[in-house]
Amino acid sequence: MIQYDEDTGTYHAYHDMTSQDQLSTSVILALSEVLEDSPVGLQSPFDNGLDPDALDALFSPGPAAPLRSDLRVEFEQHGYLVTVSGDGHIRIAEQE
Repeated sequence: MIQYDEDTGTYHAYHDMTSQDQLSTSVILALSEVLEDSPVGLQSPFDNGLDPDALDALFSPGPAAPLRSDLRVEFEQHGYLVTVSGDGHIRIAEQE
């Protein structure tokens, strides 16, 4: 699911924005893989107060709204900078 780019030192995962799966779940799964922990083992997957439902709603297309491919959100999580893009790209970089 996740790929590591040795040149940039970043991890990359992709979420299918047209699927019924929640984007926040894909972010949690990617973080758990980077942290080498199970998703259940992450006591608080969003320890910075980020609301996973709000993240899902922000990127979720509605009946009158297309996919938001130009949208991008960044947040800090477990010592990493997580960038989520509207095209489904999840980028995780260790903070310096």
